[in-house]
Amino acid sequence: NGTNITVNDLFVSCITAAITRQLIEHEEFMAPVDAHSRKYVARNINVCIPVHLRGGVMLPNESLGNRIGAFVTRVPGEMTHDARGGGTPACPSERLLKVHQSLKWSKQSPAPFLS
Repeated sequence: NGTNITVNDLFVSCITAAITRQLIEHEEFMAPVDAHSRKYVARNINVCIPVHLRGGVMLPNESLGNRIGAFVTRVPGEMTHDARGGGTPACPSERLLKVHQSLKWSKQSPAPFLS
């Protein structure tokens, strides 16, 4: 269900897709030099996401001050449909849904608020 996808979900999905593609290209570039393959691209990526601790909408002329924090969460890195060496192109909507589910789970978990 993608009805509650946020702009942050979309942004994190785009960033993780770009990081994954960069790691794949680096791995392909290093292949002639390094005999061990598949050591740069991870199935999951840890990201740090800024959080407005007060919550709600900021009013005009209102300062955020020190009421900003961050939490670390794990989102999908390489997915089965990611392009690899000219293979099948990645499915952006599938990545977006998986990132959304991962972020939703992290937001509902008490762990980010306790650490």
